[in-house]
Amino acid sequence: MELGETAEQTLVRELQEESGVLAIDYEFAFIHEFLDPPLHAIELFFIVHQVEGSVLLGNDPEMPIHMQMLEELCFMSVEEINSLPDECKHHVLVGLTDFNDLTQKRGYSIFNPQAI
Repeated sequence: MELGETAEQTLVRELQEESGVLAIDYEFAFIHEFLDPPLHAIELFFIVHQVEGSVLLGNDPEMPIHMQMLEELCFMSVEEINSLPDECKHHVLVGLTDFNDLTQKRGYSIFNPQAI
């Protein structure tokens, strides 16, 4: 987030920077807290119902070109997501049985491997 920017403004800007599409219709879904020292992040998840524009791999303007983390942009089925090793996907995608598991998620969740 940039100083003075709302969460919704951040969603629209980041989605456009990183994927080339403009979020038109969206709703807030849930908060996920990632706590794995020295990292601690609060992640806000939105469900985007409608976009405008063409999907293309963008970049992260906060990172220099030689340090970009964005390498590929694609749509994946639940089966394709599940075929990835757990350490290669976001924690909210681990154990996904269908997209409703994700799109109907609400509230607050936390990932803290030290508590496991």
